[in-house]
Amino acid sequence: MDNIFWVETTKEVYFAIYKAHHEEFCVFGSCTLPNGDPRLGKINPFISTEWGFKDATDPLIKGVQTKDNHEQKEYDWKYFIAFSNVTQDD
Repeated sequence: MDNIFWVETTKEVYFAIYKAHHEEFCVFGSCTLPNGDPRLGKINPFISTEWGFKDATDPLIKGVQTKDNHEQKEYDWKYFIAFSNVTQDD
Protein backbone atom coordinates (compact mmCIF):
# COMPACT_ATOMS: atom_id res chain seq x y z
CA MET A 1 0.00 0.00 0.00
CA ASP A 2 3.04 2.25 -0.18
CA ASN A 3 2.29 2.72 -3.87
CA ILE A 4 -0.92 4.70 -3.37
CA PHE A 5 -1.97 8.12 -2.18
CA TRP A 6 -5.43 9.21 -1.11
CA VAL A 7 -7.40 11.99 -2.82
CA GLU A 8 -10.50 13.34 -1.13
CA THR A 9 -13.72 12.88 -3.08
CA THR A 10 -17.43 13.50 -2.56
CA LYS A 11 -19.94 11.31 -0.79
CA GLU A 12 -21.73 10.81 -4.11
CA VAL A 13 -18.63 9.52 -5.92
CA TYR A 14 -17.66 7.24 -3.02
CA PHE A 15 -21.10 5.66 -2.80
CA ALA A 16 -21.45 5.35 -6.58
CA ILE A 17 -18.25 3.28 -6.63
CA TYR A 18 -19.29 1.27 -3.58
CA LYS A 19 -22.79 0.62 -4.95
CA ALA A 20 -21.44 -0.51 -8.33
CA HIS A 21 -18.83 -2.89 -6.86
CA HIS A 22 -19.79 -3.77 -3.26
CA GLU A 23 -20.22 -7.47 -4.07
CA GLU A 24 -16.68 -7.55 -5.48
CA PHE A 25 -15.16 -5.60 -2.56
CA CYS A 26 -13.58 -6.72 0.67
CA VAL A 27 -12.20 -4.73 3.59
CA PHE A 28 -8.51 -3.97 3.12
CA GLY A 29 -8.07 -2.23 6.43
CA SER A 30 -10.01 -0.71 9.26
CA CYS A 31 -9.32 1.25 12.41
CA THR A 32 -11.94 1.83 15.08
CA LEU A 33 -11.05 4.13 17.95
CA PRO A 34 -14.40 5.23 19.46
CA ASN A 35 -12.57 6.87 22.36
CA GLY A 36 -9.48 7.92 20.44
CA ASP A 37 -5.98 6.71 21.34
CA PRO A 38 -3.30 9.30 22.13
CA ARG A 39 -0.58 6.65 21.63
CA LEU A 40 -1.59 6.55 17.94
CA GLY A 41 -1.92 10.32 17.63
CA LYS A 42 -5.72 10.15 17.65
CA ILE A 43 -7.05 12.04 20.66
CA ASN A 44 -10.66 12.20 19.45
CA PRO A 45 -12.94 9.41 18.14
CA PHE A 46 -11.80 8.03 14.78
CA ILE A 47 -13.08 5.28 12.45
CA SER A 48 -11.61 4.38 9.05
CA THR A 49 -12.47 1.63 6.55
CA GLU A 50 -10.65 0.88 3.29
CA TRP A 51 -12.37 -1.12 0.54
CA GLY A 52 -10.95 -2.74 -2.57
CA PHE A 53 -11.39 -5.55 -5.04
CA LYS A 54 -10.86 -9.02 -3.57
CA ASP A 55 -7.94 -9.90 -5.86
CA ALA A 56 -6.27 -6.47 -5.79
CA THR A 57 -3.11 -5.57 -3.92
CA ASP A 58 -4.32 -2.12 -2.82
CA PRO A 59 -7.61 -0.61 -1.63
CA LEU A 60 -9.67 1.63 -3.91
CA ILE A 61 -11.83 3.75 -1.59
CA LYS A 62 -11.75 4.82 2.04
CA GLY A 63 -14.32 6.32 4.40
CA VAL A 64 -13.13 8.19 7.50
CA GLN A 65 -15.34 9.21 10.40
CA THR A 66 -14.11 11.69 13.01
CA LYS A 67 -15.41 13.74 15.90
CA ASP A 68 -13.92 17.02 17.07
CA ASN A 69 -14.53 16.00 20.68
CA HIS A 70 -16.16 13.26 22.73
CA GLU A 71 -19.33 15.30 23.26
CA GLN A 72 -20.07 15.56 19.52
CA LYS A 73 -23.02 13.24 18.80
CA GLU A 74 -22.63 12.53 15.08
CA TYR A 75 -19.44 11.69 13.22
CA ASP A 76 -18.10 13.90 10.44
CA TRP A 77 -17.38 11.92 7.26
CA LYS A 78 -14.67 12.26 4.63
CA TYR A 79 -14.34 10.09 1.54
CA PHE A 80 -11.23 9.19 -0.45
CA ILE A 81 -10.16 7.45 -3.66
CA ALA A 82 -6.79 5.73 -3.92
CA PHE A 83 -4.45 6.58 -6.77
CA SER A 84 -1.28 4.73 -7.66
CA ASN A 85 2.00 6.60 -7.68
CA VAL A 86 3.66 3.80 -9.67
CA THR A 87 4.31 4.49 -13.34
CA GLN A 88 4.23 1.96 -16.17
CA ASP A 89 8.05 1.92 -16.16
CA ASP A 90 8.34 0.96 -12.45
